[in-house]
Amino acid sequence: MRRYEFNSIFPGLTLLVIFIAVLVFGVLSLSISFPPEEDAFIYYRYALNWDQGRGLVFNPGEMVEGYSSPLWMAMLAVSAKLGFHLPIYAPLLGIICGALTIVCTYFLSCYMGIGSFNKAAII
Repeated sequence: MRRYEFNSIFPGLTLLVIFIAVLVFGVLSLSISFPPEEDAFIYYRYALNWDQGRGLVFNPGEMVEGYSSPLWMAMLAVSAKLGFHLPIYAPLLGIICGALTIVCTYFLSCYMGIGSFNKAAII
């Protein structure tokens, strides 16, 4: 019995599946990202205070940790430092990170030797 790889039967289909997955993810993310949730503005305030040299605080002088993702907070603070408008930029940054996650998942599955049909199912 001869085993055929899904990718050898339909060349280029894998890239098409990845493209469609990223496109669907982007459209769905945009539909739920605007207007931003109330919790997002908590991150924006922490990032702006950090950018302005007040530290990671919600209100200056009150040392309370009100965020749960230090890496996301750092990314937003750097974005604020670069002059980006956070209510517009942060959802787009989240969509970019999500799309990169889909692409990285595909490359990780290639590295692990997962079959082409299973890669499409993972994505």
